[in-house]
Amino acid sequence: MKKAIIISFLILLLGLIFLQIGVLPRYTAYRQLHSQLEVDKQTLTAKKEYYSQLFTLQQKIKTYQSAFAKASSALPPYADAADIYRFVLEKAGESGLVVQTMGGLNLNPGKKEGEGIIEFSILTEGDYSALTSFLKAVENSSRLINVKMVRLEGGEEGPSYSLVLEANYASAF
Repeated sequence: MKKAIIISFLILLLGLIFLQIGVLPRYTAYRQLHSQLEVDKQTLTAKKEYYSQLFTLQQKIKTYQSAFAKASSALPPYADAADIYRFVLEKAGESGLVVQTMGGLNLNPGKKEGEGIIEFSILTEGDYSALTSFLKAVENSSRLINVKMVRLEGGEEGPSYSLVLEANYASAF
């Protein structure tokens, strides 16, 4: 009977040693892999959600494509004085103003980084309704043109108007 207890005790001891050396390290590695798998699943879920939000944002941006095109035409990427002059001459003619002179071109940095301002003067002749029509046409255009100053001058042939205009442009992208 003593022998059976000793053998049982030795078998139990060998079983504990086998458990400690063979099974427990593998079980610990399994638990670590399982916890790493859970962390990776959470990371993958978070990334899926992030990319889903990016895709939704991209779809929203595509719906505003026409607004971006308008903004890009309002704020050209470079200082094109000839194009601005042509635009102003065209609007003045459509409004009934006769342009006598244009000049005084100045390129200035804008208030914000990446923005610039073209400042120029224009001397016109015409009646008051032609001036207001011209100012409304400039205001309602898609370009960013500010009227900095308007001065009325009386003349023999009728009133003339001296205007100083500013046009914005994007100086660097």
